[in-house]
Amino acid sequence: MTGATDELDNRPQEKFIYGVVEGFYGIPWTTEQRKLLFSWLRKMGLTTYMYAPKDDCKHRAFWRELYSVEEAENLTGLIEATKEHNIKFVYALSPGLDITFSNSKDVQALKRKLEQVSTFGCESYALLFDDIEPELSEADRSVFQSFAYAQVSVTNEVFEHLGQPGFFFCPTEYCSSRAFPNLQSSGYLITVGNKLLPGIEVLWTGSKVVTKRVTIQHLQEVTAVLKRPPLLWDNIHANDYDPRRLFLGPYDGRSPEIIPYIRGVLTNPNCEFEMNYVALHTLSQWSKSNADRVKKDIIFGKELLSPVASDIKLETECELGSDEDIPNSFDTRYQPRRALECAITEWFIEFSEGRQPQLVYPALVQSPNVNLDISPMLNMGNLSPKTHPLKDTEIMFPPVCVDPIFLQPPMKQIALNSLAPCMPVSEKNESTVDMEPMDFVHSSASEENLMQMEMCSDCNQNNDVCDRCLSQEDVSLLVDFFYLPFDHGTRGVKLLQELHWLKLNAHLVMGTMKQRSAEVAEWLQKAEEFHAGVEKISKMTDRLVRIKNRSLLSDLYPYLWDLLGILETCDAYVKWLGI
Repeated sequence: MTGATDELDNRPQEKFIYGVVEGFYGIPWTTEQRKLLFSWLRKMGLTTYMYAPKDDCKHRAFWRELYSVEEAENLTGLIEATKEHNIKFVYALSPGLDITFSNSKDVQALKRKLEQVSTFGCESYALLFDDIEPELSEADRSVFQSFAYAQVSVTNEVFEHLGQPGFFFCPTEYCSSRAFPNLQSSGYLITVGNKLLPGIEVLWTGSKVVTKRVTIQHLQEVTAVLKRPPLLWDNIHANDYDPRRLFLGPYDGRSPEIIPYIRGVLTNPNCEFEMNYVALHTLSQWSKSNADRVKKDIIFGKELLSPVASDIKLETECELGSDEDIPNSFDTRYQPRRALECAITEWFIEFSEGRQPQLVYPALVQSPNVNLDISPMLNMGNLSPKTHPLKDTEIMFPPVCVDPIFLQPPMKQIALNSLAPCMPVSEKNESTVDMEPMDFVHSSASEENLMQMEMCSDCNQNNDVCDRCLSQEDVSLLVDFFYLPFDHGTRGVKLLQELHWLKLNAHLVMGTMKQRSAEVAEWLQKAEEFHAGVEKISKMTDRLVRIKNRSLLSDLYPYLWDLLGILETCDAYVKWLGI
């Protein structure tokens, strides 16, 4: 297997792909947000943006429909903006919900749609077949011997029809946990590897939908099956599967030593646009830490560790979520917590930007030809448990929160169009989804608050932050409480541990046990420390709501409010125990 992998790795060196895939379920980003994203990508040295918003109607639900003149102008503007920033724009379609592969009209519709987008200036494309039932229709079964053959046949045909441009393919079995019966023996993946044309890149999320760690050994196994190194579609910062969580921690669980074994990384981040600065910045630092794609055994001029041994060392020395990065002689180029500090320093500047929230709904679309059952946040009502993206996902949820898999009750299906003009809230009609009172933080801050913001504008420059002004330490504290899917930040863990100890030892301050003054004093001391920790977060929240970047605040506010509500409830509980 190693020999085959090395042979594939020796293909002509192509420009690596690092960037963002807007591939989540939920309300798509706006045109203005995407253009800001392109400027971030250029500044950070990332190279690629893939347009693939799951709930944008003409990407998935109504994929056959061509763009209107107005939509075409918006999409053309996006493509031109990427070229201005030297970013590759990849246009993706997800036709798998209802395509008939043997139907020439469907294949022609696919070609026609991508041809239309090519006239807008697009030069790279993707076909995504993720999160669909892996079954052929009755018509297709008479033509194709398997689901994989059908997908590969159409993909190859479209790829060649367009003149073999930059092209990406997302398989239905896009991670090891979805491969049947397993990665090495999957007939589906073997067919993809053998039959998909070599110029087409294959997207892969890792061992699971949300993968804790990506290892060299795993990537070698994937490469052997797919006959090409995979391009990572990385969900480490994705939060569309859980509307109660947000991920602000650094890019972690992936050693830079895996870079020679992949074609690149596209991160599929938080739905909330403004919350992704750290995810992008740390990915950028990670990508540059082994930009020459040097393998570990070459760095020192000789073979020191096999890939398997290298991964074992990574597991033992740099465990994801450790309190400190542990430098070692094999890899000191990228340290997640140091990268996080650097990212926070730059993100902190964004808090003072004067961006205002988009107080609008994306345009609603109705089509008489399609009737999908789309549930809120996830748009996966049409999926069975075996095809649900959360199947077998390893997630460690906060112990003090209610079940984070909680989903709101099903509601009337909506289809969103982020390429059409948005509808102002004032024009909301009955077809619009009701909005919770604090879903958006209005930009109409009081004159007093605006004056306070202006009066304190020099604090940060003089490093003399007053009680009203947000500090970089506040942002660091915020990140600690919204860290990563498999890990809390250190201060979040500390509060949880204190709460657990106080609850476990509450008997010390009850009834006759109060006579044991030393133990009671210890309990009261820890309770006071817990109160102080909650108070610190409360003050951080007060400062956050004063920031000038109201767009950032509108994305953050629901999560911040939820966090503060949970902690203040716990604080009240601790006070009650001590009565």
